[in-house]
Amino acid sequence: MNPRTSEIKIVEATSSAVDDNVYADVNTVERIPGTRTMALKGENPVTCYDLDQVKYVSNGRDTYSVLPVLKKVSDNCAKKPAAFTYYWDVPTDLSAIEKEPLLHVRVMNGKSVNVLFDEAE
Repeated sequence: MNPRTSEIKIVEATSSAVDDNVYADVNTVERIPGTRTMALKGENPVTCYDLDQVKYVSNGRDTYSVLPVLKKVSDNCAKKPAAFTYYWDVPTDLSAIEKEPLLHVRVMNGKSVNVLFDEAE
């Protein structure tokens, strides 16, 4: 028997939520024609959060996990829907032969919006 070992990094959670981030409530992802820019569109349910940054994580082959991270900007959270469009440029660092990487966009309700990015368009 030849046991294999590997190292993983585990950090203590900073909250009781599944994730430490609050994500925008994205419901549509559209490509800006002729560019690598994607428009993340939706409606956040309260007014006290603004976009902090759009981060991404790549699996190195065929998928980008897109993270539209919000930050709390006010303690006065009115339940008033606020429409938004955030823009994100699709990177070019995947090593896949595949020309349609998956964009897996995390959203506020813990789910995701998934679209294929066609490199040829």
